[in-house]
Amino acid sequence: ALDGSLEYARTFTIDARGVSVETKISGESKDSLAELVETIPVYLGSGQSQVSNANVTIEFQYGGKWAPATAQYTEKVQAVRLTRFGGAVVVTFDKPRRAKLSSAEWQDTWLNKGALCRNVLIDLLGSNKPAAMTGETSVAYTIRPVQL
Repeated sequence: ALDGSLEYARTFTIDARGVSVETKISGESKDSLAELVETIPVYLGSGQSQVSNANVTIEFQYGGKWAPATAQYTEKVQAVRLTRFGGAVVVTFDKPRRAKLSSAEWQDTWLNKGALCRNVLIDLLGSNKPAAMTGETSVAYTIRPVQL
């Protein structure tokens, strides 16, 4: 249980630019949070043959260049590119963010049994050090298809 309160709000907007998402967390808590992340699940496929055919790549753009995403935090990530099934989408952040991949893939055993996923994690605390949540933090990003 938290000593204090936190409020969470998420807004989705769909328009010609793509799908825009904004997440806000605010409150006053004396508790130290070890981690606070926005999670973007990446669908890798369902069933072994589809996963093999998907050939999913997850890349981070930082310093204006694309590089494979890893499970270690990367600073100043401007965007994430997901390429699969012959197409791609780009997730563009409102400002450069600290991001990484989850340490492992996971399989959905509830809603879409067999769906294999991996998460992109966006750090909302800004460091590896535990911190109390005071005030407001937010993240915003737009997801749009791109030509390969």
